[in-house]
Amino acid sequence: MSSGLFVSKGVPGFEKAELLRELGELGIVPSVRQLDQLSELGSRLYEKNATLNLTRIPEGEFIEKHILDSLAVVMAVPIKGAIRLIDVGTGAGFPALPLAICFPTIEVTALDATRKKLDFVSEVARGIGLTNLTVVHGRAEEIQYDTSHARGYQMAVARAVAPLARLAPWLLPFVAPGGVAVALKGSSVADEMKDYRISVNKGSQKGQVKNRWPDPEVVSLSPSRTVVTWRFSGETRFPREKN
Repeated sequence: MSSGLFVSKGVPGFEKAELLRELGELGIVPSVRQLDQLSELGSRLYEKNATLNLTRIPEGEFIEKHILDSLAVVMAVPIKGAIRLIDVGTGAGFPALPLAICFPTIEVTALDATRKKLDFVSEVARGIGLTNLTVVHGRAEEIQYDTSHARGYQMAVARAVAPLARLAPWLLPFVAPGGVAVALKGSSVADEMKDYRISVNKGSQKGQVKNRWPDPEVVSLSPSRTVVTWRFSGETRFPREKN
């Protein structure tokens, strides 16, 4: 039974038993309420998708492509304690919403440049009773200079936003010393990694990089799921840093 704060209509084909098993393999043990919240998220997503372009993923793939892909971050970086996490380019709220649901002790910021999508994320968060998620409207390359966000997060994540060479300068400046940045990708990222390393080297040759970026770790979780992780042991500096 739901907690009574909302009524979960669910998504056609949404099997809670299947999701419970899949989450268990990720080391996540959700409560009944959290399962209801994930189900209601899917219901609201596809209802709103009829009038606002939020996703091209069909309802039958909601669990696999939206929930499990979003939570795959824990396979590379365990989430523990009351950390601050920012989702850069959240779109319709992925991975921000599933992460906020499954890890209620973390503080999640959902960043995007499209106001209508952020309005949807806020509406869902209120509707399912989330209190640990806030939205920020703006472009990552501008918000990263805001003192309340720059180097202000223990974890920065992005899913299906841009190739790594373009994504890194948007994502990495949000990471606090000792934190991590995670890019959730699809299949092989070999070509993206080549372009990324070329981009970093060009910046170094031009004197644009004050400190080297750590070389990311690439982990293939499945034929369609890859996680790219940057870990920062000390101070973080970036090519787009203002003088």
